[in-house]
Amino acid sequence: MRRAGTILLSCATVLLGSAPAIATAQDAPEKAVALSGDLGFVKTGGNTDLTTVSIGEKVEFRTRSPLVLEQTFTWVFGKTDGVESANQLQAGLRGIYDISEHLTAYAGTNYYRDRFAGIAKRFDESFGFGYQLAKTERHELNVEGGLSFFQETLTAGSTNQFTAGRAAGRYRLHLAEKAYLEQFVEYLSNFDHGDDYRVISESVLVAPINSLLALKVGYLVRYRGEPPLGFENTDTTFRTSIQLTL
Repeated sequence: MRRAGTILLSCATVLLGSAPAIATAQDAPEKAVALSGDLGFVKTGGNTDLTTVSIGEKVEFRTRSPLVLEQTFTWVFGKTDGVESANQLQAGLRGIYDISEHLTAYAGTNYYRDRFAGIAKRFDESFGFGYQLAKTERHELNVEGGLSFFQETLTAGSTNQFTAGRAAGRYRLHLAEKAYLEQFVEYLSNFDHGDDYRVISESVLVAPINSLLALKVGYLVRYRGEPPLGFENTDTTFRTSIQLTL
C-alpha cells in the first residue's frame, strides 16, 4: 500500500514540476457521447509464472435535457503458476439529472462479483443527491449522499439483503492539460447490521501520452467491517494501464 502511494505521489510531483499552463476543459463544449477505455496486461515467465489482465470502460451520454447517462465496466483477472488467483468484475448504469448549477440527483444500479473476496454476486440500486462544492481551473470537489439497496449472494451459498446509507466524495486536481490526480471515497453504512459497513477508496493518476492516449495508474482499496467467514477485511488492487479517450 505504501509503495503504491509512493508511485502515485512521485508521478504527481513530476507532472507538477513540468506542467505548462493548464487549459481549462470546462470552457470546451461538452460532447454528446464521451467514451474512455483502458487496458492493462502483465505476463511473466521463468521463476514466476504470472498473468494479469485489467479492462475498464466508461460511456457517458448527455441528452438534450439536463440528464446524463453513464455506463461503466471493469474487470481484473489474474493467474499465478497457472491457477486463477483474481477475478473481479463490476458493471454499472447510472443517470444524473442537473437540478441547478451545483445540485444534481442520481439513480443507478450496479453488479459486482469477486469470489476471491467471498462474493458470488451482488446487485445494488441507489439514489440520492450530489452537490458541487468547488470547480476552478485546478480544483474540482463533489459530494453525494443517498440510499442503497443490496442483494448479495456469498460463495458459501448464503444470501443477504440490506439497506445502506451512502456518502461519497470525489476530488480532482488538474496538473496540466488532460493530466490530473483524482481521489474518490465512498462510505456505506448497513442499517440492518451496523458492524458490516463498507469503505471504498480509489486514487487515480492520469498522464497524457498524446491527444488520445494516456498512462493511467490507480490504487483501489475495499474495506468491509464484517467480511464473509474466512476472508480478509481489506482488498487492494494496484493497476497500471493505457487509457484511450474519444
